[in-house]
Amino acid sequence: MESRYDYIVVLGMVVRRDGTIRDILEGRLDRAAELYRAGASEKIILSGGATRHPYTVSEADVMHKYLTGLGIPSRALIKERRSFNTIANAVYTKMLISSRTKASDPSLLVVTSRYHAARSRLIFKRIFGPSCRLGFSIVPTPKSIVKKADLFEKLSMVNTRRNLEGLNERSSARELLAALRLMQKRGITTEMKKAFWY
Repeated sequence: MESRYDYIVVLGMVVRRDGTIRDILEGRLDRAAELYRAGASEKIILSGGATRHPYTVSEADVMHKYLTGLGIPSRALIKERRSFNTIANAVYTKMLISSRTKASDPSLLVVTSRYHAARSRLIFKRIFGPSCRLGFSIVPTPKSIVKKADLFEKLSMVNTRRNLEGLNERSSARELLAALRLMQKRGITTEMKKAFWY
């Protein structure tokens, strides 16, 4: 089957204290494996840095281990290990793709959870722009955490809109990286993740 997207992009999720993945991320990875086997793309970008201190293995590394355990070939997997929030997922994914190809308008199939879908769409459309063909594969949110996840997203959306001010598909790499450094300096995302997921 001919690939329909240049890349499947799996958005990471904070890992547990022991470095294992949560049910939320497992669902995203299972979906990515299904899509890969169905021929949706020949490449899967695993986007997620080391967001838990002192655990230093990146979410991308944990995702890679899980998917290879499902039989997905390592050659199909691309690790993006620098991101610390969803905006960083989009920015670093864009930079990674730019470093691999001259194609200016890649097509992406983004895999995330239902609670996270609206914010992911907003961010990826802003960073990649209208010329990029974006698809979204949405995984159900586990019932046990729906209320907690929805509250996290409501608070995160306010922060996201603030952080996206002045950024778009025409922003230079320098401008994007400067914005990410400011987000890290503010530390709001990290503190919110600690409150909700750690």
